Amino acid sequence: MSSSTLFTGSSRYASDFEAVIQRAVAISSLPLRQLQIGQARLQKQSAAVQVLQQKLDTVKSAVESLETAAGSGLHKATVSNPVAARATLSSGAVAAVHTLAVSSTGSYANSLSKDSGVTKVTNPATGNLTDQTSFTLTFTSVDDPASSETFAISAGTTLNSLVDAINAGSEGKVTATVINVGTAASPDYRLSLQGAKLEQATIQLNDGVQDLMTAGAAGERVKYRINGSATEYTSDTRTLALAPGLSVEVLAKNASGESTTLTVARDATGISTALATLASAYNAAMDAVDAHRGESAGVLAGHGVIQTLTGALRSLAGYSTGGSVSSLTALGLTYDSGGRLSLDSSVFSAATDTASEMDAALAFLGSKDSGFLKAARGSMDGLLNSTSGLFQLQSASLESQLDSLDDQLDASQKRVDLMETDLRERISAADALIAAMEQQATFMIGLFEQMKLYAKQFG
Repeated sequence: MSSSTLFTGSSRYASDFEAVIQRAVAISSLPLRQLQIGQARLQKQSAAVQVLQQKLDTVKSAVESLETAAGSGLHKATVSNPVAARATLSSGAVAAVHTLAVSSTGSYANSLSKDSGVTKVTNPATGNLTDQTSFTLTFTSVDDPASSETFAISAGTTLNSLVDAINAGSEGKVTATVINVGTAASPDYRLSLQGAKLEQATIQLNDGVQDLMTAGAAGERVKYRINGSATEYTSDTRTLALAPGLSVEVLAKNASGESTTLTVARDATGISTALATLASAYNAAMDAVDAHRGESAGVLAGHGVIQTLTGALRSLAGYSTGGSVSSLTALGLTYDSGGRLSLDSSVFSAATDTASEMDAALAFLGSKDSGFLKAARGSMDGLLNSTSGLFQLQSASLESQLDSLDDQLDASQKRVDLMETDLRERISAADALIAAMEQQATFMIGLFEQMKLYAKQFG
């Protein structure tokens, strides 16, 4: 603020009074400045911890990918005739060769509303096959009589509402749709009903007066033989669970006398990729940690979290055990001169070339309950656990310190503001007093001057 605004009584001293206040406020604000510096440092440390956490999250993801590659992703399926079948692997798959001979891909039972004896529908949003609103839907399975059911259907007065009511009330047994068997210029909308499974069945809808549907395709189950068996098996779905961890989607039937060969074999490619990803994630994490060391160290220099992370990462990369494969180095992960990891593909290939070598590699890697993967999971959990992990505790500590500093800053600012207000009030009072004294002094001086003038004239 300008002195002319603050001190109107004695303009001679206004700038001096303002300077006194500004100096006093500056001195009183020194602790406040220190708190602000501390706050800024904590904020930078919090941001740095978040960056480190992101890097370790990437390492954790790499460990999880390696676990998948060594578990459910270890095997690869190949299909001799991709046009006829598609294979999908999951946990529990084992190396094997299967043959699949499909004689029928199956079909759905369906029916269509009658050509005559029902109302012709030219607009399904306004018209219906009948003026009735209560119907009986009968689904009769020939392949599985126990699944035959009857459903009471209540609908509105339009074909669209009837379709919606059937889909909602048939418990997934039947799918209803509207189709146009006429032309765009002369539409003829019909009700189409289709069974939900591949099976022989009949589907009928009765409005209490008559049956409304004409039988279409009766439907058929998928028919197939597995591994040259004489027995023909059937399925009401085209997805076949042929073996533990192996499901096959039937796409087309085989020519007579032919079959599709499904080969499930162990494939180390996924493990190789996962190890390379782990090495990359490890290097990025170590780079982030090293950024807080040395001459240009970051805000976490000397902080305990840096030492803890360094130890955890080195322990992860240096994990060793007994057996012919005793370390990640034996699988091709090597250190360069800067301490960074990379995967030597030739070493990895040699270490997993034969079945026995692959077994040894898998024994070293283990799973979430054994070997390297168990140790890696435990290490990552100790750092990243959402309740008790290092980062959670560190973040909570920094947040608590920042909250405390916020309170101190608020209290300090209030004290400075209060002191400034009080000081301004006091100096304003002093300014007013000086102004009054100046007026009195001016009056007295003028009086003395008059007295001297009078004495000179009449004395």
